[in-house]
Amino acid sequence: MMKKVMMRDIIRVIKYIDNLYNIIYKMIELFISTLVVTNSYEIARLMGEQYLECQVYSNISSVITKNISIENGYHIKFFNLKDEDFKEKVWNILQPKLNLECAYVKVEERYMGCIYNWPKVFTKSNCKLCSVSKTETVDYNLLNIENTN
Repeated sequence: MMKKVMMRDIIRVIKYIDNLYNIIYKMIELFISTLVVTNSYEIARLMGEQYLECQVYSNISSVITKNISIENGYHIKFFNLKDEDFKEKVWNILQPKLNLECAYVKVEERYMGCIYNWPKVFTKSNCKLCSVSKTETVDYNLLNIENTN
């Protein structure tokens, strides 16, 4: 019984810290490339219409799939943006407008990688601790915690 209670408390603390961290605004970086003709100004204008603060840097990207493709690339830094607002305010605007198939995202030190694998934004987290509901318990061995009592 002590093990389940202790584990439940640990899970509650982890969820509380995770929720608290998500409340704090942070910087999100998005790396995209597109064949659609656009420019940094237009991307910043689109994001400004969503009331988002951002900086847009342009570059040229080579993309290798079946063929080599040279595309316009953009590194976009978003300020004061919550994870849960990203999909609606950023991706759902840019993706159809720029015909984006994928993108690389960096959220401080918490996540870096394919946008579609971004936990809690585009997909469920695979972390067993984060996915446990308040009423569920989890096997304490997941954390390799031993009962000291």
